[in-house]
Amino acid sequence: MLIEPTLRSDLLAGQVAIVTGGSRGIGGATSTMLAANGARVVVADVDEAKATETVDGLNREVGDVRASAYVGDLAAPGVCDGLVADTIATCGGLDIVVNNAGYAWDAGVHYMSDEQFQAMLDIHLVVPFRLARACAPHFRAAAQADADSGQVRHRKTVMVSSMAGAWGLVGAGNYAAAKAGMLGLMRTLAQEWGKLRVNVNAVAFGMIQTRFGLPQSDRETIETGGRTIHVGMPAKQAARMGITMDPERVVTDDEMYKPRPTPGASAVGRTGSIREAADVIFWLCSPLSDYVNRSDDPRHRWRPWWDELMPAVDRDGVKIHYEVRGNGPAILVTHGFAPSLHMFEATTTALADSHRVITWDVRGHGRSDYPSDEDRYSVPLAVDDMVAVLDAVDVDRAVLLVLSLGAICPSSSNEYTPNA
Repeated sequence: MLIEPTLRSDLLAGQVAIVTGGSRGIGGATSTMLAANGARVVVADVDEAKATETVDGLNREVGDVRASAYVGDLAAPGVCDGLVADTIATCGGLDIVVNNAGYAWDAGVHYMSDEQFQAMLDIHLVVPFRLARACAPHFRAAAQADADSGQVRHRKTVMVSSMAGAWGLVGAGNYAAAKAGMLGLMRTLAQEWGKLRVNVNAVAFGMIQTRFGLPQSDRETIETGGRTIHVGMPAKQAARMGITMDPERVVTDDEMYKPRPTPGASAVGRTGSIREAADVIFWLCSPLSDYVNRSDDPRHRWRPWWDELMPAVDRDGVKIHYEVRGNGPAILVTHGFAPSLHMFEATTTALADSHRVITWDVRGHGRSDYPSDEDRYSVPLAVDDMVAVLDAVDVDRAVLLVLSLGAICPSSSNEYTPNA
């Protein structure tokens, strides 16, 4: 195996995981960690020889036929859909997706071609988007099946981003832009999929020692989009950093992945290892992180995703969730758990200092159930739901703070005025 796993357990027993770029570096270490802890791992890689080698090693060391390979250029149309469909067909389900596949194709912006820029968007951003789109029907169906059977089960998606996405990276604007886009996609999926109990998170590593931190050579290439990309640093850049390698000598995995000293460049004085990177990803894939969903909404970020912990009124089988904060005169706030409502958090928090703020979630937004196909949501129905919430918290009179209702109501209902 590529690494000796930090932990071996059955924590992921019965779960199926896809790891893109799963044969080498951080991806290979992640495949090892997931398999060593009970998951059945699909190693998705463009390099058939390396994918086969990784799978054979995992099955030999871990046993129980824990790994299989799916070979293809993920940036090619249809490959992500094929990967998800094949995984579900052969493994019987899908619980974990680790978006790790990637590489760098560097140049200063003034030298960079459209092809170079687009290539980084394709592998680091378009591929995770296509995988998410392919996974969405399965995740939704699985969440509904869990609800019907009374199970509480989480599924996980992890994006392997980079600090370059937050800080930028001189000479790699394409890579930095794509990694930043990945974080935006992650935050959106975290909000859209939270109610399905799909935790979506990202890791943004700094310096992890991989083959990309070595001088370029003809032995380390990636074949994608009909191109051969030499990975690693240009020889001059590597020399400036004190990294020299004989281009004729085959570099062993131990040499390739051994952490290097970085005096003054990091708090621990060295690069991170692929095992250390995989440990973090494993944690985000495990039940240990069920409380973590990296939404950009502070109302959602540290909130558990099982609805049983939040009160709700039952209206003919439809749950309307609500929350009460503070004391004083009552203020009723409409659909306060919808994903876009983070902008109003400061307002409602301030009001709770002097008022009793009742945050109520309209049907089909945030946590509350969707309206049925036969019962199109309307202002009269919203008013009845509001009254039910007020009755549940024993409030006879409240100021109504309407943040938005237009998106949920037919235009013909906008003239409706409830009786005083």
